[in-house]
Amino acid sequence: MTKDSKTTTGAAPDIFATGAKNMAAFNPMSSAALQAWSDMGAQVMQFMSSRMQQDIETQKAMLGCKSLEDVQKLQSEFFSQALKDYNTEAARLMEIMTAAMTQGFAGKAPSTKRSYDDVPL
Repeated sequence: MTKDSKTTTGAAPDIFATGAKNMAAFNPMSSAALQAWSDMGAQVMQFMSSRMQQDIETQKAMLGCKSLEDVQKLQSEFFSQALKDYNTEAARLMEIMTAAMTQGFAGKAPSTKRSYDDVPL
């Protein structure tokens, strides 16, 4: 191997860091939007974990049922609770999205005023 074919790796991270800084201006998502997506993802994962745990507990309870009426009662309670949980979760996600929208658009309300040059000639 000759000396000319040797590459240096010290400059690569600097090039990538500079490129990332330059591309940040083109990022369509603000920090508020990224935080909202992160919060929503965490909330959904927590909710799904909770629902899976309730599913497993319900299945265990169903295996212990002695009659069909007990199974039907258990299923009815499970589905009504699941419906309440999903409605509550949807409301939480809407709160997160609404907070992000109000934070992201604070002071940036769209203008309805016309510009001086927007009328075609």
